Amino acid sequence: MNVAVYRHNGRVPSGIEQLVGRQVNVAFGRLARRVARVEVRLSRIGGDREGQRRSCRIHVELRPRGSVIAEATERYFVSAISCAAERAARQVRKLITRRRRLNRYVRRRTAA
Repeated sequence: MNVAVYRHNGRVPSGIEQLVGRQVNVAFGRLARRVARVEVRLSRIGGDREGQRRSCRIHVELRPRGSVIAEATERYFVSAISCAAERAARQVRKLITRRRRLNRYVRRRTAA
C-alpha cells in the first residue's frame, strides 16, 4: 500500500506524515492487500466563530479497479485524519462486500 501525503499550503511535517501512515494502516488493517494507493490531502479552512478548521481528504485506489473518496473536517488534524481514514475504510469494506455479492449472483445465474 503506497501512502502519499500532501498539504494545501506548504510541506507536511514528518510527525504528521508518520501519523497519517499509522492511521491508514490501522484503519485498513486486513484490507491493505486490496488497496493500491492512498492519497491524503490536508488543508485548513477559513475561520468561523470557533476558529480555523482542519480538513482531511483521502482518495483510495483499489486493486484491481475502483476508487473511494472520504473527507472529514475537524478542529485538529489528528482527529480529521482519524475520522477520514475510518470513513474511507468503511466505504472500501462496503464496496468489496457489494462486489462479492454481485459476483455470487452472476455465477449463480450463469450456472443455472
